Amino acid sequence: YIELPASEFNAYLQEDGLTDIAAWRKANGQDTARSREYYQRSVKTLLQNGTQLTPCNYPTELPLDIVPLQHPYSLTKAGSISFQVYFQQRLLKQALIRTWHISSTGKLTAGSIAMTDGSFTLPVTPDGKWMVSLVKMVPNKADDKADWQSYWGSFTWGYY
Repeated sequence: YIELPASEFNAYLQEDGLTDIAAWRKANGQDTARSREYYQRSVKTLLQNGTQLTPCNYPTELPLDIVPLQHPYSLTKAGSISFQVYFQQRLLKQALIRTWHISSTGKLTAGSIAMTDGSFTLPVTPDGKWMVSLVKMVPNKADDKADWQSYWGSFTWGYY
């Protein structure tokens, strides 16, 4: 559970591409109100030991699930990996995907990808550490303590 002043919450909505929530708040006169939010993290990290690749290209039962369609450790040179994103076991059609790469030399590169059809493709080099993440937010209907329920999903892997 988290409470944020309106300015911080509005900035968070913009940063994570939650424009539908920002638009709803503005249309309903809530854009100057503090926010009350439950949040849940759905974290996946792919670890690999040895040369036999562990299957990882299937959805799990996580509420927000980022699924690689190619095995990240199968890359031997620069290429790309496609992903699908599921929210409550259904393809999520629109989201802002945020990306981070820390190269083996320590250089951080961050970016974002607008996803519109439930999948996205990320150019990748087999070097350093990678993370893709997103946030999905819905109105909270469980009780009156929070206005929103957010789901934060991430998928990480690295080359060592």
